[in-house]
Amino acid sequence: DGREILSLGLFAATLLAVLIRPRNLPEGASAALGAAVLLLTGGANLGDLGAVLRDNLTVYAFFLSMMTLTTLAEGAGVFEQLAGAAAWLARGSPRRLFLNVIVLGTVISTFLTNDATALILTPVVYTLVTGLNLDPLPYVFACTFIADTASMTLPISNPINIILGQRFAGLGLADSLHYLLLPSLAAISINLAIFALIFRRKLV
Repeated sequence: DGREILSLGLFAATLLAVLIRPRNLPEGASAALGAAVLLLTGGANLGDLGAVLRDNLTVYAFFLSMMTLTTLAEGAGVFEQLAGAAAWLARGSPRRLFLNVIVLGTVISTFLTNDATALILTPVVYTLVTGLNLDPLPYVFACTFIADTASMTLPISNPINIILGQRFAGLGLADSLHYLLLPSLAAISINLAIFALIFRRKLV
């Protein structure tokens, strides 16, 4: 009906604004403006908003908590220290450093969500490897891809996992590990093998 068409049009316009950032408008401002227009034009109402908040309160609380924890860890220099430890353990070997970055990205994505790896670890690793006069491309690719590859390992590895878990009653940690751990480990291993092959000449 007309309400659905209006909602879809406003959603598309909001998503486009978030992507292209007209007049350098922050992504959050574009999203808030889109929501406000949707309410004002009748595409949604406060009851809809309340229902969405109520149904996804657990997800929002989790995401806010993880963002807070990640920000505190970033401010304390935890990511820099972990990246430095990865470089120290590599003992000057670009291949070992590449493997260590994969392992570090996997750990961070698993326990601090994939956003922490993609948005925080990646620039830290870039700064580290350029300071070591290494080609940053293999290491940046490692961070970027492992962020998503390792994001299904645990229910907390990605906010989307929480949403999916809510749709399956009784799906606990044991069930999640039963169905997803081995596929996640396989995907991580495939990523490692493929990128090690692609960048073999840069990792010497």
